[in-house]
Amino acid sequence: MTELLTQGASIADLATAFAASPNPYLLLTPDLRIFDVNQAYLDVTRSNRPDLLGRPLFQAFDSGPGQEAPENVRQVRASLEKARDTRQRDHLALVRYSLPRRLDDCREVFEERIWSATHTPLLNAEGEVVLLLQHTMDITDLFPAAPPDEPTTALDAIVGGSVLRRAQSVQEDNRRLEKERNRLVEMFMQAPGFVAILSGPDHCFQMYNAAYGQLIGHRDIAGKPIREALPELAGQGYYEFLDSVFATGEAYEGRESLAQL
Repeated sequence: MTELLTQGASIADLATAFAASPNPYLLLTPDLRIFDVNQAYLDVTRSNRPDLLGRPLFQAFDSGPGQEAPENVRQVRASLEKARDTRQRDHLALVRYSLPRRLDDCREVFEERIWSATHTPLLNAEGEVVLLLQHTMDITDLFPAAPPDEPTTALDAIVGGSVLRRAQSVQEDNRRLEKERNRLVEMFMQAPGFVAILSGPDHCFQMYNAAYGQLIGHRDIAGKPIREALPELAGQGYYEFLDSVFATGEAYEGRESLAQL
């Protein structure tokens, strides 16, 4: 947005583009209340603007009463919160999310749809998240469902439910692995011992915990090779045993080893 403004576009121009875009867009406040929507979003969700503005997102769209509704909501909320908290765009490749639909007899039912969404944080000059932009697409028609007793061909499997299930599985695996990685990083950073992770033949510092940082006097060593980060270790044997471990893959254990820093 800032780039567009520097190129001569005004706020009014951006607002007009937002409203007229054929892509469905939703703007949310950081506490996930609906700030604005464009007409394409209203059309795809069969909604009315006055019914949405100012409401919490998951009050306006709760994915219905189905058993999978809480999980559907969790996935969307997690993606939005990740975009907000990391200040980085987050993609939700596939998510099932039901929307209400009014039948001819005026009864309201919930219809399950399949969506793909991208959540982008919008930052102010201070780098704070002021709004979240959701770009969502209804991709249900890309995954036609065959009747239970109808035989499926290989092509049906490629463009149908098999791909959808696999994509959902991969997405969930990625999120699970990310949670596990974050847990391991947190445990690493809180470890009471001196711990650092080095990479490559030059032994560049990738990570180190608070105890290690205190040990070396809180120097800025991230990304630096050990010979540059801790030059006073020269002649004390540490560079050499690291070289040996990297070259041979064999562990080295030193007990009561003196190091002068």
